[in-house]
Amino acid sequence: MRRNVKIGFLMGAAWIFVLFYYMQTEPLTK
Repeated sequence: MRRNVKIGFLMGAAWIFVLFYYMQTEPLTK
C-alpha cells in the first residue's frame, strides 16, 4: 500500500506542477 500511496502522491504533485507551469506560461504567450 505504501508504494501505491507514493505513486499517487507523485502523480498528484506532477499534475499540480504541470497546471502551475501552464498557468504561468499562458499569459506570456497571449
